[in-house]
Amino acid sequence: MGVTENEIKIFMLMMTVYAGFPEAINNMNILKESLNELANLR
Repeated sequence: MGVTENEIKIFMLMMTVYAGFPEAINNMNILKESLNELANLR
């Protein structure tokens, strides 16, 4: 059992409240890069 890409994005968005908007933007960029790398491996 795992989580979907969309569930991860929602979780990251919810973290904005706790980490602050600038940190959330940085984390979303890291997530995009990671998902792109994962897609290239498939």
